[in-house]
Amino acid sequence: MVLPTKYLPLHESYIAIAGLILSVLGDKSLHLDALWQNYTSANIDNPSLIPSYIKFVYVVTFMSSYGMISYNEGGEVFNENLKLKDI
Repeated sequence: MVLPTKYLPLHESYIAIAGLILSVLGDKSLHLDALWQNYTSANIDNPSLIPSYIKFVYVVTFMSSYGMISYNEGGEVFNENLKLKDI
């Protein structure tokens, strides 16, 4: 599920979805529901890139546990790599 395999296409792997989430998130801080709305609207032309909402939440949890994203006090998700770049 994390990496693509012979039986799991790239667009369904956590790594690929995480990359698309980071590109949608950019340098903004968004609540999870706003991030979902932006993600689905950014990929509306290719519906195969839109996972189910529960898989989206699993990928966001995966990203948080590996330090790709973090949460602020208001519950907004932000790109952890941009925070490190400012140091």
